[in-house]
Amino acid sequence: MRDAAVATFLEHGYDRATMEMIAEAAGITKRTLYARYADKRAVFLDVIPRALSRSVERDAAPAIGDDDDIEAALLAIGHGALKRALDPDTVRLHRM
Repeated sequence: MRDAAVATFLEHGYDRATMEMIAEAAGITKRTLYARYADKRAVFLDVIPRALSRSVERDAAPAIGDDDDIEAALLAIGHGALKRALDPDTVRLHRM
């Protein structure tokens, strides 16, 4: 359900997304959606932080051992952070 809600917000934006659209994308009834969430704002507040944190988990920094090149590891971490920050979906989610 969460992925469907995020996709709906990304496709339509917060203002145009509706509970009906979210329910349809998730393959559930509006009644089921309203049983869990009071309104669209509640859905948004639940799913968006999780979507943003998942992108960080997916691109977790590589483990650094005693023999590893610290500079290279730090550069990899920085590149990962830039990639996440500049991802078009991430930017759109932050703007909402």
